Amino acid sequence: MKRILKTTVALLLFCGDAAFALCRTQAQQRIETLRNREALETCVWGVFATKMNGDTIADVRRRQKMVPASNVKLLTTGLALKALGPEFRYETKIACNGTIEDGVLNGDLYIIGGGDPTTGSKADCARSTSILFKEWADIIRNAGISRIQGNVIGDPRFFSSLIQENPGWLYEDLGSFDGSAPQGLNFYENTQNLAISPGPAEGSRPSIRTIYPETPWMTYINNAVTADSATPNTVFYSNGAFGAFGAVNGKFPMNRGAYGLDCDNQFGAYTCAYYFYNYLKRNGIPVSGGFADIDIEGCVRQDLNESPGTGTRAASEPTILGSTFSAPLSEIIDETNRYSNNFYAETLLHTIGQTFNNSSEYYDCLNYAKRLFYSMGLSKNKTECNMVDGSGLSRKNYITPEFFVQFLTAMAKEKCFDAYMSSLPQPGKKGTMHGFMPKNEDLRGRVHCKTGSMNGVLCYSGYIEASDGNPRNMIVFSLMTNNSTTNHWTVRAVLEEIVTALCKEN
Repeated sequence: MKRILKTTVALLLFCGDAAFALCRTQAQQRIETLRNREALETCVWGVFATKMNGDTIADVRRRQKMVPASNVKLLTTGLALKALGPEFRYETKIACNGTIEDGVLNGDLYIIGGGDPTTGSKADCARSTSILFKEWADIIRNAGISRIQGNVIGDPRFFSSLIQENPGWLYEDLGSFDGSAPQGLNFYENTQNLAISPGPAEGSRPSIRTIYPETPWMTYINNAVTADSATPNTVFYSNGAFGAFGAVNGKFPMNRGAYGLDCDNQFGAYTCAYYFYNYLKRNGIPVSGGFADIDIEGCVRQDLNESPGTGTRAASEPTILGSTFSAPLSEIIDETNRYSNNFYAETLLHTIGQTFNNSSEYYDCLNYAKRLFYSMGLSKNKTECNMVDGSGLSRKNYITPEFFVQFLTAMAKEKCFDAYMSSLPQPGKKGTMHGFMPKNEDLRGRVHCKTGSMNGVLCYSGYIEASDGNPRNMIVFSLMTNNSTTNHWTVRAVLEEIVTALCKEN
């Protein structure tokens, strides 16, 4: 008896998890041979995989809480599909205040956003601005307006909070395109492209110019320095919502060619109004006023450097002239998961909160997300899922592989599952999984999964279709690594071997 006990204890110590020792599939045995590789030995990691019929395929520290990075988008997009439905579309309204006499609008024109993340976006699911703006102009003409004696106002008030950045995001992310946050009215995913070129000599300022969109109201403070050729590029951008200022900081190497820096644009609604204002003037609908947005005090803001509440009060209920609608949610979610679009993911989370909790504050959005988890039969144990944003950008997200598997299993039973499954990237196809498993073309066509990566973090969670087509044999898995100091590609190679081993189990 003592010998059996000692053997059992030894196995548990070796595996670090009871289930690790008890699960003896070929995939589990392959994982055991890989666990001493430097890529796994020097980091925190865990894997959990089951078949839809409940059989466990692999289990290593399934309850280890880890930073999931963009695997959070699996939760956000799944909840959005469940709550809103695949056919949901965002609505943008064109409205006015004042009177219309003899073709003249004596008042302001409003572009009332409904949270649409695709407005002005470069994604496949978005209409071009020329097509969208023509639809808006047609609405105006059909209302009998040929001239506007007032302003074009971008109205972002759909979301209850006009300041949308998550307090858990790192400072270095706030000025980047990864940290661009949604408003009720957006434009070009609320990003700004800057072109950076080295200065004429070491110690000089690099050259900075805007590419797209035009933002003539912005003042860019150049604190960056041109450095010697051996210096890494550390240029970054910082800005804020309470003034039209942005700063470029860091070092830029002498031998680097022109570099496109994708930055956050805090003034999406203002930018949208500017572009539509110019479109109307070019296309036969003169505007006597200017362009503006609405500040956090509900006042019309033409000068972005004015204190909130300085302008006149915006119309509370302008007259609706017509509406346009986004692509269906299924297409928006395809963009979100396939290309790991942070901006779209955060918009989805805010939309859920605003629609069902009448608030886009993160606390209220996440509370409603928890209610949806519970309705799906997921555990109420808070230690399994600490979700703090919609995109996974925050390092305060802590989720276990087991929770991901439970959620993915529950999603497979939802009516919206086909739209959800088809949004997940596959190895060898367009999206973030394009280069995954290059040596296993015979297997990778059955893999559908979401990537998640940031410094020291690499995760894969999703589904592996059964080779016999039986849905009960489909594998649901989550593979997570944290705190890695090993080269990203070295870690990925080991994780590819694990996913390959899982594929061979069905």
